[in-house]
Amino acid sequence: MLAGSALLGTTALAGRLPREAAATAAESPNAERTAPGPESQGATETPPASRIARQPPQDLDLEGLESFVDERMDDLLETHDVVGASVAVVHDGTVEHLGGYGEADAEDGTPVDPEETGFRIASVSKPIVWTALMQLIEDGEIDPDEDIRSSLESVSIPETYDEPITAAHLATHTAGFEERARGTWVVDPDDVRPLPDVLAKEQPARVRPPGEVASYSNYGTSLAGQLVADVAGTSFAEYAEANVFDPLEMTSTTFDQPVPEGFDATVATGYTAFAGTTQSVPDLLLEISPAGAATSTAADMAQFLRAHLEGGAIGGGNTGDTGNGAPEESDGSDAERRILAPESVDAMHERWFSHHEAVDGVGFGLIEGERNGVRTLEHDGAIPGSFTSFLVVVPAYDLGLFVATNTNTGALATGDFLDSFFEEYASTTEVEPGDGGEPEADEGALEGNGDTLEPDGSPERAAKLEGTYRAVRVAETSHARLSTTIQAESVDVSVDEDGYLVTDFGGSDRWVEREPLVFEAVDGVDTLAFREGNGGIRYLCLGFHAFERVSRLDSLVTHGGLAAVTTLGMLSGVAAWPLSWAKRRFVDRESPAGVDESTDERGHERETRGAVDDDFDSSDGAQAAEATSGVSVAAGGSGGDLVEGGDGGDNSDENGDGGDVPADNATDESTVDWRSRVTPSPEARPRWIAGGAIACLFGFVFGVVVLAFFVYPYTLFSRPPLVYELLSVLPILGAAGTVVAAGYAVLAWREGDWGDLSRIHYAVVVASMAGFCWLLWYWNFLRIPF
Repeated sequence: MLAGSALLGTTALAGRLPREAAATAAESPNAERTAPGPESQGATETPPASRIARQPPQDLDLEGLESFVDERMDDLLETHDVVGASVAVVHDGTVEHLGGYGEADAEDGTPVDPEETGFRIASVSKPIVWTALMQLIEDGEIDPDEDIRSSLESVSIPETYDEPITAAHLATHTAGFEERARGTWVVDPDDVRPLPDVLAKEQPARVRPPGEVASYSNYGTSLAGQLVADVAGTSFAEYAEANVFDPLEMTSTTFDQPVPEGFDATVATGYTAFAGTTQSVPDLLLEISPAGAATSTAADMAQFLRAHLEGGAIGGGNTGDTGNGAPEESDGSDAERRILAPESVDAMHERWFSHHEAVDGVGFGLIEGERNGVRTLEHDGAIPGSFTSFLVVVPAYDLGLFVATNTNTGALATGDFLDSFFEEYASTTEVEPGDGGEPEADEGALEGNGDTLEPDGSPERAAKLEGTYRAVRVAETSHARLSTTIQAESVDVSVDEDGYLVTDFGGSDRWVEREPLVFEAVDGVDTLAFREGNGGIRYLCLGFHAFERVSRLDSLVTHGGLAAVTTLGMLSGVAAWPLSWAKRRFVDRESPAGVDESTDERGHERETRGAVDDDFDSSDGAQAAEATSGVSVAAGGSGGDLVEGGDGGDNSDENGDGGDVPADNATDESTVDWRSRVTPSPEARPRWIAGGAIACLFGFVFGVVVLAFFVYPYTLFSRPPLVYELLSVLPILGAAGTVVAAGYAVLAWREGDWGDLSRIHYAVVVASMAGFCWLLWYWNFLRIPF
């Protein structure tokens, strides 16, 4: 279910800018570019991250780079069971290193070639989208602070809030869209719909006002790609090829899925590693392609990094080298090939949004980070179950790195590689409170103890800070709510007796309050901040990410407990009722030795009461039988009424003999016995209805698990098959059965039917069914299918 996550009227690509503008962009990719004017730059910019050093960094000495990268990558591939990887390192306008490691295809042993092996770069495709969008901002075709609906003609955006969505909101992931699974991954290329169609039909709900909170959005990025396409009058893939790839000579990069015939690179095979083994996985195609469909080589991405580090251009006498000392092959021309003006690149690298000035934020699509006291701009990516990628730009060092792998465990290897790289080549820069222009810390609030911070008392509003917070990137209105919530990171926050703020992200970390609602890690490496909302503390902000306070009702712990209790309650019915029925039908019906069951009136009355009341409390049934004057009805109304005599003569046979005689409509005793064994009585219907409803509810859960893990492990929620929609009828039937069963429970208590224990047990089972239905409704599984 986790691996199978994927995002959510058809509209045609319509409208275009005047042909002159489109032609200029398409025909002159190297035309001189001018920076966006002050009126078009991001109005959301805030001061740089306070914990990052603002002093000139030392020059990097990359001596021994090739041997370091080779040895480190070989070791990490073995440690993390990664099949293949490719690395590019760029510094001072030069490609310092290109390396291929492991195998592109394990089956035929094809080695990875950094210039010839293409990798699915997943969300590292996004910086290409933001670069293309900045080109149109630079050209004056798009205003980053204007409503995108003024230029977006192929997709309609509802007016959910007063504030319009702008290009700046899309680039900073603050448009306010929820997460969505539908419209992302498919396996069959024929299932890939045109981008405008997908964006229109699978549009996620707007769940918060634009500009309020950053929530990483694949849909928002793809909407930006379609905005580029609408303004340029072409598809996004064609625009990117003409205006980004061609100028930078990225001949082995494409957004086409699958890659077109004649593609310059051989695409690596994707693998899943588990328990020391690796297995190839099917290719997944992304319908919202700008968000992560690009395929590229390390050599091509090195060109992209060079452009971002060298003011938006490559060439002009700086061709770089292959990393092995040999000059890079050139077409004989050192002409500058530009994709952005230097000022535009600087604008992209500036901060455009942050949840709090004390924590990292996001540039124009590139996410801020910090490594050894120096600000970085980063983006990572992953294809479910296979490819991973990472791009990092360090403007202060004029440094860029790109790493791609073809195995799902590659993210671990990449993280270890980057840590060791910066430890080897970029020494730590010491940062004291107050460096970089951040507010000075209250000296009374912190007490230094070597490299460790200590609190001076409890934080302000300590009790209001405590609770559980969950990452805001979740689906709220679709059936992917459960899977995205499980994947969303959560953190428990408390304050210990020493005054430390304690966070549990799976491991305990301690923090000291630096200023109201701002906390520094005890080792001084990280900063987190809280934000208010809805009359209290609502958000915990750590870097680019925001975590929203979760109420007890919305807690996964609460829902897990409720699921366990309701499941046990329902199982008590579906397990106990059939066993009790079988016991009475096939065990308790046997008469004691020496008793003729056919003539034992009292014994026969107990039998029929047992058939009527099924597994309800027999003591109350016996009392009711004794209180009944003269009538005993056979199970299931199968036609076996026996009339018990009263005064003798009124019920005598034709010879005047007293005693019991069969009624005129009496049925053969063997027929009554057979039907009573297999046919539920009318009085047993409440349990049959409840049991059927429970079977529907359990059947749905079982079916979803089978589909998610064994049949459609990657695409169940992104492109639900017909069998899933049919399966979604079961919760509706289960809910309907629950309503009917609840009606029977009310009648039983009102009429005093059954025994007390039977009524209580039945009420518990029905309450469990209702609770389980509420869970399905909460997680959007109880819905109208199709």
